[in-house]
Amino acid sequence: MPSIYFKKILFLMKIKNNKIILTSLFLFFLIVIIGMWSNPSLNSIITQDTYDYMTLAENIFDEQANFRPPTYPLFLRISSVFGFKDWTKNVFLFQLLIHAIIIVICFLFFIYMNIKPWFAFIISLIAGLNPSQLYYLTNILPEMLLCSIITICWIMTLFYIYSKGSFYPIYILITIGFLSGVAALTKPVWLLGIFPIFISIFTYNKNPIINFKKLLFLTIGLHFLLIFCWKGFNHLNNVKLQNGKTLTVNICMASLRSGLIKYGEGTPIYNYLDESGYLNQAMLLEGKDNQKFREIYGLLSWEQRCDTEFANRIIKNAKFEFFISQMKYWHYFFTNRMFSPNKQDSFYGLPKIGRYLYIASYSYFYRPIMPLLLIITIIIFIINSKYRPLIFTSFSILIYFSLVIILFTKSQSSVMRMRVPVEIILFTSSLYPTIDLLKIYIQKKFTHIYKK
Repeated sequence: MPSIYFKKILFLMKIKNNKIILTSLFLFFLIVIIGMWSNPSLNSIITQDTYDYMTLAENIFDEQANFRPPTYPLFLRISSVFGFKDWTKNVFLFQLLIHAIIIVICFLFFIYMNIKPWFAFIISLIAGLNPSQLYYLTNILPEMLLCSIITICWIMTLFYIYSKGSFYPIYILITIGFLSGVAALTKPVWLLGIFPIFISIFTYNKNPIINFKKLLFLTIGLHFLLIFCWKGFNHLNNVKLQNGKTLTVNICMASLRSGLIKYGEGTPIYNYLDESGYLNQAMLLEGKDNQKFREIYGLLSWEQRCDTEFANRIIKNAKFEFFISQMKYWHYFFTNRMFSPNKQDSFYGLPKIGRYLYIASYSYFYRPIMPLLLIITIIIFIINSKYRPLIFTSFSILIYFSLVIILFTKSQSSVMRMRVPVEIILFTSSLYPTIDLLKIYIQKKFTHIYKK
């Protein structure tokens, strides 16, 4: 008799595993199909920033464009080799396939965390079909590639914590450090992104073999080793890197938007605005990304926006004013809504009401629902230890990322693009703890009623 029950248990486990595999495949193809439906032509959008990445894809050492990091140009180079002759279609398909794989990995990780398969599927689907994610899949920009890398680092960090560092800990930590370094070489916003991951692992580390020094070397050490290797590689090839050019532009434009041009007297940008009759208008700007700022912004060329002298003046004489003027818009990171697929053939055949409900549901989720859920999540972190590693790790990454973006972005409208790399983490950390607790409460309530 026991052997029969044992066989039944194995059979049920096999069915369960088959269901998970089938659900994973279904989720993958659903994301791919809807992603292609959002862009039936498969064409990618080329933006102003794209040209720098295209230049580096042709020559990774091009000194005119090497202020952009190397990972995404290499991705463009690889994707151009396969598939369609029109390489922009290859980029879209590659980005879509990677996105779908990442969503499936999220789903499987949720299963590992003992989340019910149907609930894990819903969370994964909501994150995967985010209009913002689908929109940026069609852009030849590094945001979605960075999203994939950061999400994998996040999942592996949580896997290490929840497995108590018992499953190949050295290899897991090496992978985290390596991928984090790759993320930093995808966009500089992740330059210090390894620190919230390191703090999370150190806080919840249960493996006595992994001490502080070993953890430091395998994560932070490997992260920066990769960055220094890239710099050294350029040095050996006598290539001069133009580090900080994008940051300089962002500091200059953010300062201009905040009315800090008064600190730039005698600088090229100050003189140009004075000569063109826009200095008084610039003096009256108060930090809002409005028409008056956009008018001045449109006057300036890229070279004029990159005024190193003006940026140094701000850093030296107006650090506090700059910090305050940027930080008062921190909430925009969590409340700004999103772009959505807007090509003429996007979601062809879908009734207008269906399209409206799809876009509106996500828009209202971003504001006002998500901020409320994030507040509830903080409360859950305090009162329920079950969710603490997930919330602590997710919020550490989100706080780091949001601070860097808000402090060094030129305008609030840029946040919708810059937030894309952490949107899967943002959706998961705001949805899962609250809904899971609510689900448990409802189940207990029904069980209590049924017993009566």
